[in-house]
Amino acid sequence: MDSKSIEFLRKLVINELKEFLPKGCFKLEAELSVNGKEFSWDEKWKCMAAMLGNRICYESDCNIINLTPKQYAASKVLYALGNLTESEETTTEAEEVIKDYLHLLPEQEKEPFVSLLKSNRKQSDSQVILSENIKPWLKPDPRDPQPEQPWYTPARYFARQLVNEDSTLLTKRDILTPKVVQHLTKVGIKKRGGIKPFDPGTIKKALTNVILG
Repeated sequence: MDSKSIEFLRKLVINELKEFLPKGCFKLEAELSVNGKEFSWDEKWKCMAAMLGNRICYESDCNIINLTPKQYAASKVLYALGNLTESEETTTEAEEVIKDYLHLLPEQEKEPFVSLLKSNRKQSDSQVILSENIKPWLKPDPRDPQPEQPWYTPARYFARQLVNEDSTLLTKRDILTPKVVQHLTKVGIKKRGGIKPFDPGTIKKALTNVILG
């Protein structure tokens, strides 16, 4: 991504998260220095972005509950942009986070990032469809209630897969939920911070009022 695209992306995610950000936090008028070295405007922006992105995405229970899937994706982008080094325009990991967010945008807002969405795939139309189906657990089931948190959708997906394999699990939630945790962990979906797996009892919240079989 070029610097112009990154600047536009910064504005998008800040606007997306404005209700969760302190007013005027990115005006960056105050001086900031480490060991006597004054930070540039860009360095200060990255420090603020990394700190606030981490706070919104990983630290605040209140914010996580109230984030929409698009806002959750935007907070991960904000954190990723804040952690880019001076020599990096984007990294592979950051690009994956950015693409996850871009896919949630209206078509007109995707236009400045068309090259990123295309160049990283380099696939035919059929291959694109295949790549999008590699992670079927991210696709919401239209029968389900609105997910209160982003991980509800994959938890419900894996619960259905397990029930399809063993129908007795339909009435054995205490056995089902630890198995769901195992599947979530295998695909890298963990508690805030990305280190510890979910508690089985927490998974039950995602399955409330959900038809599994």
